[in-house]
Amino acid sequence: MDYYKLVEIEEKLLDDVYVYGVEAGKGQIADFQSLYERNIGSLSGFDKWSIFNVRLGEKSLLEVFLEGNKDISEDEDAVLNGWMHSEMKVCEAIDVAIDKASVLNDIISGQKIELKSGGNLKKGDILIGRIFPMDGGFYASGHLSAVVDRKIAETVKGKLREAYESYCNIKGYVSFKNYAENNQWIFYKMIEIIDDIDLKQEEGTVEVHSAVYVIKDRKRFQKKLMKTESLILDDRDNGIEYYLLLDGNDLLCEMEVYKDKIVLNGNSLDELDRSKIMVEGFFENEVVFSKSHIKNVEELLEEED
Repeated sequence: MDYYKLVEIEEKLLDDVYVYGVEAGKGQIADFQSLYERNIGSLSGFDKWSIFNVRLGEKSLLEVFLEGNKDISEDEDAVLNGWMHSEMKVCEAIDVAIDKASVLNDIISGQKIELKSGGNLKKGDILIGRIFPMDGGFYASGHLSAVVDRKIAETVKGKLREAYESYCNIKGYVSFKNYAENNQWIFYKMIEIIDDIDLKQEEGTVEVHSAVYVIKDRKRFQKKLMKTESLILDDRDNGIEYYLLLDGNDLLCEMEVYKDKIVLNGNSLDELDRSKIMVEGFFENEVVFSKSHIKNVEELLEEED
């Protein structure tokens, strides 16, 4: 199925299934709304969550709709059955091509997934949402998922890490895979975070604080880099290496390593200042501070394009 046709069908079905479910579950929906709001902090996205998670007796709203609506088009039936077998995923795009399926890494399971996303992904993007089988392949839902650019992906992954660590502190240790499977609230919270970031991007209020250092001696710099446990290699692309700088379990910033310079990118001035202290301690005389600057996400994305 053409991806843009899929998006149109999904938009119609989301309304149809939700309205049908609310009518079928009169007197029960308000309790689910209260439960959702307590966990998420608002009712944003409740309609999408409820289709899969609100149960009337033994059946979800989606199952109730399927049983009561047999006279639907073949395409709608294909999408609904795909939804029935869908799973919430957090994936990172690792190989993207316009003319074929993209390859993503499932951050939770570590498995590779090939799926159709309508050309909406770039390498390094994080996709959060429902992935489902249809027409012999896998699709990323156009309305039940969100995509965040790699420039701000660490913000979202950091929020996920914070929620998981908080859960373990209260409930005791569980594996991250077990946590994600049994606490799907977190997916919807992350989608809300992305929606908020997207809104701020439109307003030009999301900023990235950067510091540039010149590398004086590449060989000596490289030796120290390989010995620094707080810098974790995250990606390589077009001759640039991307490292994550950790302070204990806290992610401070991303460090881009070029042939003759490094660039630190943090989400706040405080994070950048802490990162600069750590980096200058690691590399001492092998790097020389050059300049600092602040850019909003829109400017950074224009540079990347």
